[in-house]
Amino acid sequence: MLLTLGSFGVVQGIKLQQLTLLVAALVTAAVAALVSGMPAIAGLLIALATIKPQLALPLAGWLLLWSLADVRARWKFIVSFLISMSVLLVGSHYLLSGWLVRFADAVMQYRRYTGGAGSVLDVLLSPAVGRVLAWLIVLLVATICWRERHAAAVGEKFRRTSVLVLSATVVIVPMTAPYNQIFVLPAILLLVRILRTLWTAGSLYRILLIICAASVLEPFLSAVALNAFAPFTPEETLLELWAVPLYTSLAIPVVVFSMLLVSFWLDHRGNKSAPATSRPA
Repeated sequence: MLLTLGSFGVVQGIKLQQLTLLVAALVTAAVAALVSGMPAIAGLLIALATIKPQLALPLAGWLLLWSLADVRARWKFIVSFLISMSVLLVGSHYLLSGWLVRFADAVMQYRRYTGGAGSVLDVLLSPAVGRVLAWLIVLLVATICWRERHAAAVGEKFRRTSVLVLSATVVIVPMTAPYNQIFVLPAILLLVRILRTLWTAGSLYRILLIICAASVLEPFLSAVALNAFAPFTPEETLLELWAVPLYTSLAIPVVVFSMLLVSFWLDHRGNKSAPATSRPA
């Protein structure tokens, strides 16, 4: 709860009354509904979450792929999602004819007046390198989704793949606003769950884990430090240091996504070595 409500992204989202927070709640409820055996409700909630299509559609794509892998057991999610989307599209077109074309124009105008609205990778590296890496991430995540499409909804692989898709979305979406990072929080919580596995995997993985933890904790620790020393610090100095809690903001989605990839790699490596170690001597 503290990690969620105390994070800068959530605080910023509340201040700006961002619909991203509502979308995050809908996505969370949808995945919870799937895990609880309510696929029809999950399909409806994911459809509602498409009010922010750039954030919801990647997860919707993964869940549709997952559902198609076992249509007989998961058809309710597909039908519910498609019906809900149809109702939303037809109803919205009836209320505001031609909105879809105008929405596309608004997106292009938005990118122009925000200076291109690049992704986290574009800002950290360069637009050219960022675009290449973004496509590589899309291909990599799509490959993982395809491999894990048969995972049970209550299983670890389904949860891990879902949070991987959410984290990848924050990394490649053409926007760097901190409030989008609420979609990284499930991945952070998952990494905490498998912390012991990552820590005991080897020295290299421990270093990566320390970098990830430092990036995630830096905003909280620096904010606490600034508040603690604020009564004894000149106002001019505080005004110069106000951005310190945001120093790792752009790095957080990248390092968290990277650690998730590490967890997939360790799992894959463990699965490959398991048959060999289980053979009788």
